[in-house]
Amino acid sequence: MKNVLLITFVLFSVFGCQNNRNEKSQDINRDNLTQKEIDSVLDKINFTYHHPVVIDSSDIIMIPIGTEIQRGKIKYRYDSESYDKYNYSKYWNFTFNNTATQTTNLLTTKKSYITDYLANKKEVGKVASSSIFYEIADIDYNNDDLLNYEDPQHLFISNNDGSNLIRLSPKNEDLLNWTIIAHTDQVIINTKRDTNNDSKFDHKDAEIFYLLDLKTPEIISEIINSENRNTIEQLYFDSWLSTKTTK
Repeated sequence: MKNVLLITFVLFSVFGCQNNRNEKSQDINRDNLTQKEIDSVLDKINFTYHHPVVIDSSDIIMIPIGTEIQRGKIKYRYDSESYDKYNYSKYWNFTFNNTATQTTNLLTTKKSYITDYLANKKEVGKVASSSIFYEIADIDYNNDDLLNYEDPQHLFISNNDGSNLIRLSPKNEDLLNWTIIAHTDQVIINTKRDTNNDSKFDHKDAEIFYLLDLKTPEIISEIINSENRNTIEQLYFDSWLSTKTTK
């Protein structure tokens, strides 16, 4: 009877009240569960393996992994347009299978909210063409015990076999967009910086543009630095806010 009550409590903690996005998540204490009880929880979750992606000029097959919960006769997909999307990502991992060596590995073992990826790029530099890009949130920035759309997304990159996953955009800045300059390994990255330190990313914060070369990903430079900004803002003041107009 105790085991039944424990399983009921665990399932309620995992699946209950998810439509209230402000509630904090309830983590399962694995130490209190037997393997049978853990299996009972996992039985309520479908692991969805998306369409395989064959990496160009390689023996690698990449498969994005998602999840869905079954509640009675209704399936709530974490990658759907329902409220579940706010607390669960479209993907949470990727598996890579090497057909030549018959080996398989995962992209990461860290909890990750993954919303998008880009593989098999054309007309880019050598490093970019042999890499896969991801948009990932992996930091609970606002300390609400959730990893979701309110936390900053970052640009990551890995080798085509999923190895050597590294972060390209700065920590604690929210990724807005990015682009690879054609026929190069240079990437323009646009982020939102929490300039007022309120743990949110909104219109009150500054947009930052970076230029990064994938050959030296540890070096990232602002396209418009603070000195440039001061010049631009002063020019605006002088031109548009002055009481005098040029004749």
